[in-house]
Amino acid sequence: AAVERLIDRAVENGFPLEHVEQLCKIAHAYDVWRLELRADPPANVPPLEVR
Repeated sequence: AAVERLIDRAVENGFPLEHVEQLCKIAHAYDVWRLELRADPPANVPPLEVR
């Protein structure tokens, strides 16, 4: 339900209708969406090495 609301808002703000079906597939394929933002601790990952 929340992802659909995000997609609806994207369309309301000019997202091309011909790409909505693909956007839905992508949005539902990845479970990375948050309903609220919090003050989470930093990610525990190795530092990026710049060469």
